[in-house]
Amino acid sequence: ASMLAGDIAEVAAIAKIKGKEGVSNLQFQLFRPIKPMMAQTALDVNEALREHEGESAFEYKFDGARIQIHKSGDEVKVYSRRLTDVTESLPEVIQLIRDQVKAREVILEGEVIAVGGDGSPMLFQHLMRRFRRVHDVEEMTRQIPIQLYLFDLIYLDGQSLITNPYLQRRRKLEEISGNLSLTKQVITTDLKEAELFLEEAINKGHEGLMAKRLDSPY
Repeated sequence: ASMLAGDIAEVAAIAKIKGKEGVSNLQFQLFRPIKPMMAQTALDVNEALREHEGESAFEYKFDGARIQIHKSGDEVKVYSRRLTDVTESLPEVIQLIRDQVKAREVILEGEVIAVGGDGSPMLFQHLMRRFRRVHDVEEMTRQIPIQLYLFDLIYLDGQSLITNPYLQRRRKLEEISGNLSLTKQVITTDLKEAELFLEEAINKGHEGLMAKRLDSPY
């Protein structure tokens, strides 16, 4: 309930007034950001594979800003991981979602990173010059281009996907995302393959990897 409302105080008020039934009836509401899932750290890919009983989906972990995207028709809003509305700072993200996402109503999760002229990732500090910017956005857009990567789909055309297995959500995301980039992914049981994928991510300037259990809910 706290995740869906994005505010534990609101949940407490509902519980006091309407009791357990009121809390249980909380649903997704577009343009009300939800609290994002969080990860635990692992020492290495071997620990992640053991934790996930021998098979895991590994994805690049970017040095960027996590965002939550809500879309209803042509209306699109973007929220930070702290649930702050950052829509005005990211006009190119808004346009990409309008142009590419094949769904009327959707809540997506992704990451934006700042990129240099050659497309390589720039330090997080450069991205922060863009993020939450509300003045001279057009000029800053030229100075600091960004790249969007999507990694999860949690609501689609009236249906909550938070209890669906991760792999199902990822496949649905692939179906509706058009030409948008998804986080690069390897699904494997092989320790060596996972270690090479981690090395690749770091060599390309990223922070490391995320490991996701294939049957995990949101």
